[in-house]
Order: sequence, then C-alpha cells, then structure tokens
Amino acid sequence: MTLTFIEEFKGETWLEVFLLKGASSEEKHIRELSSIVRWLNPSKTQLNTIARPPCEKYAEGLSSQELKYLCKCFSGKVEAIADFKGGKEEKSFFVDESSIINLLKRRPCTGKEISDSLDLNFSEVLKLLEHLCSEGTAICEENNGKLYYKINSGMLR
Repeated sequence: MTLTFIEEFKGETWLEVFLLKGASSEEKHIRELSSIVRWLNPSKTQLNTIARPPCEKYAEGLSSQELKYLCKCFSGKVEAIADFKGGKEEKSFFVDESSIINLLKRRPCTGKEISDSLDLNFSEVLKLLEHLCSEGTAICEENNGKLYYKINSGMLR
C-alpha cells in the first residue's frame, strides 16, 4: 500500500471510519483500525455508525456513548459524526403531507427525523403519520427499538 495521494495532496485529508457493533467495534478491530489511521495520518478522522434501518437486520449501530468512547482510541483529530442530534425548539405547526411522503419515498425515517429534517412540530408530524398509516399510504416498522415510517410499496404510483 502506498501513501502517494496523501503525500502529494496539499490540502486536508479527512477519513471516515464506519463502525458496526460486533463487526468492527471489538477491541481487536479498533486496535487494527487505529494503527491504520495512525499510518495514514489524516487531518481529521470521523467515526460513524448506522443511523437508519440497515438492509441487513443483523447489522447494528453503536450508541453515541460508544462512539465517543472509541474516539479516544484514535490519535489526532477525531470526532463522532453519527446522526444523534437533538431537536430545535420552535418548529412550524404547518405540516405538508407531500413533503413527508417525498421524504419517506427516499428512505425510512423516525417521526423525530421527519420533524428535524423538515423543521416541523413533532406532535403534528405524528398525527399526520398516524393518518398516512391508517389510509395505507405509509407503514410503521420497529427496528432496534425505534419506530420507522416508510411508504407502503404497494401504494407507490
């Protein structure tokens, strides 16, 4: 393996390390990854994990606490970038059904993710999601203790 790009590139280099519980987050794997990161010597290292329902049911993400702990195992500038964000305070009460449907067509989301993404009031989003599920446009599935909403594939036009 060569470092040609990193050696010749004059700008900053950032490295994202994607971690899965049990697959790449075990102590042995972290030591190996940390060694590789140290060798590559990026300007910044970002640790990430699953934030949405994965394709494979057995794939599991790390908690924000686990990611923050693992940041200490890497040298240099390291940050956890997984989407564990809190909500904003003042949200719009106007809920646009088509915006929510378009978002759910792209990927499954929790009610909180919809509220945050579209800057909408969480309670109003939940009311609309209940309506979309009752009419069969959307379905709700539990994954890793969270409720995710997605468009009912039988309802796609």
